[in-house]
Amino acid sequence: MKDQRIRAYLDAQKSEHGRPWVLAFPVLYPREVLTALDVNVREVWSDASGGLVTDPGKLQGYLCPTVRGIQAVLGRAQHGASVAIVPHTCDSMQGLGMIARATPEWGVRVITFRHPRGTDRPAARQFLRRELEAFIADLQDALGRTLEPSKLAQAIDLHRKVERALANVLAHRAQLAMSDADLYAVLRSIEWMHPSDLLAELGKIEAQIEPGAPRRPGVGVVMSGMTPEPEGLFETLQDVGAYVAGDDYAAIGRRIPADEGPMDGDPIGAVVERLLLMPPCPTRASDSSRRIARLRQLAQDTGARGVVLHTVKFCEPELFDVPIVRRALEQSGLKVLHLETELEPRVTGQIATRLEAFVEMLGNGRSA
Repeated sequence: MKDQRIRAYLDAQKSEHGRPWVLAFPVLYPREVLTALDVNVREVWSDASGGLVTDPGKLQGYLCPTVRGIQAVLGRAQHGASVAIVPHTCDSMQGLGMIARATPEWGVRVITFRHPRGTDRPAARQFLRRELEAFIADLQDALGRTLEPSKLAQAIDLHRKVERALANVLAHRAQLAMSDADLYAVLRSIEWMHPSDLLAELGKIEAQIEPGAPRRPGVGVVMSGMTPEPEGLFETLQDVGAYVAGDDYAAIGRRIPADEGPMDGDPIGAVVERLLLMPPCPTRASDSSRRIARLRQLAQDTGARGVVLHTVKFCEPELFDVPIVRRALEQSGLKVLHLETELEPRVTGQIATRLEAFVEMLGNGRSA
């Protein structure tokens, strides 16, 4: 049903506004460029057909369910897009991009986007600018459209407004009466909704914030990982007496730059700066100490009593981070649950039991 609703929206955008759509895979790519080209994006974080993808297809069987799910979507060739953006998130995603290029029956032209690894430095900025220019050239060729600098500047401004609204909603989560399930149904529309429409939806949520209102009942936790799945995760949290106080999901909270970057001048340079200002993420080999500091600050700012490190099975970038992040958070007094899922179609009994046990022990200094 959700996939049908998204497809109906994209079809309407194309017929009413002349906006085609492209597929985009996790995690980081310059969304402002697509907006400036008047193109919609349909991000694919999992297979939305409703089943757990177990067939490895052209991939090794031990790869993460995110990559397997994306392959399943491409293999059905019913996505309606002619272009797929493949960021160099990990070796598995890069490998999928190479397979897609060699599989014409999938019907997509693959455009890659590589971001520098590690810390910000002059060489990283030079690399990122060259990569961005190549990305723009490939998109213009594939879509038959020309990027105008003024349009890019307008797109950057629109995305800044979306990011401000998103940051405001996340910062005031405890003053919102709506459930996590209802809130994230709107927040995840960032994966497919045009930013102008998304800004309007976020504005409706901002209007519900009650400044000075007491914190919502329940135990606040920080969620950190790739994507908030499986379906029913938030209902399960609510059932066990918890809610998401702080968000560090790559699909949501990690989209907000540390600051807005340069407000005028070269728009290409502004996009480069904004990409470098994104929060730490293991898919870009960010220093784990920066992620630890971010999670500590999120917990402090939101009053969260614990952190859930929510990893997708076989997601090597996230899994490499878990031991050092968990140890550092526990040493600072936070309680930590490492929850590994396979993007199942629904919450399993095991997931529900572990979440319930974690919430119960948040007051006695233990970790799960």
